[in-house]
Amino acid sequence: MGIRGIILTSPAAVNGNTFTVFGSAIEPLLLRQGALYWDMIDWPNNSVVGTGDEGKPDIQLLKQEGKLIRSSFSFPMSFSGADAAKPWVWMQILALFENNKRPGQQWTIGQPNPTLELPSDVAPFTRAIEVELYQAIPVPLADVPMERILDFKERRRDELLRFRGVMDDLYLEVVRTQDIPRAKSRALHKVQQAIRSLNRVTNESRLKTILSSLKVELNLSNIVNTALVTGISQTALAATYQWPPEISIPVSLGLGLATSGITVRINEIPKPNALPTHLIDYAYLFHVDRELAHLGETVEE
Repeated sequence: MGIRGIILTSPAAVNGNTFTVFGSAIEPLLLRQGALYWDMIDWPNNSVVGTGDEGKPDIQLLKQEGKLIRSSFSFPMSFSGADAAKPWVWMQILALFENNKRPGQQWTIGQPNPTLELPSDVAPFTRAIEVELYQAIPVPLADVPMERILDFKERRRDELLRFRGVMDDLYLEVVRTQDIPRAKSRALHKVQQAIRSLNRVTNESRLKTILSSLKVELNLSNIVNTALVTGISQTALAATYQWPPEISIPVSLGLGLATSGITVRINEIPKPNALPTHLIDYAYLFHVDRELAHLGETVEE
């Protein structure tokens, strides 16, 4: 599958031309999610809005293990006032393109936001497809030692790779087929099984976790993308390609929860210009419901 990397930063919000950054570090839960589900993390920095602190033990450990890098980008000091936070977004775009030039590596953007925050001059809004796993993905809590997460990742590599593989299959089915219900019947069942397996092994390992929602923005194939950018309505697009505007199915995790599920929908989302053609899943958005933390209750491995 090659090396899969994710570009992480602190949360931010875009309001018109105003960018607001909330803090300068990666949120601990997001860092753990990135460390568990991806091979590499890039925590980019820039010359205008600094990001730190590199001295934290989690960051030091990931750097020592070769699992975290820090790309650095210089911007003109003319970014000030309401524009001062723009480098926060630009450095993600630049890291996305620079990292994807590396042979055998595939990088995506990760943000702890409910919607993707990217500048409109490089990422105009486009009708596209997004897949959301709602309150379904186990993520280690902030007080779980990073050493234990890396150990779990090594011992449960098969389950994690299986989850990655079935998600990749789902993306390919959704993007390449003109019949999303067909993609549902072919791939969504495998995703459900992989999610259940992940939750089972985290419970068995007594790894303290919380259920995260994961929204994935997909880069459509050229033929479908051409239809999308012509401006036809969501309903007309759905009818043309036999796609309901939204498909949702529940996922039973065996945890007494009825709210977990998978949703595939057509939506208006920002898409960076000139994405690498191989990059189907170009952005991941994370949201955690902190009331859904649960502990493993079976024997330690």
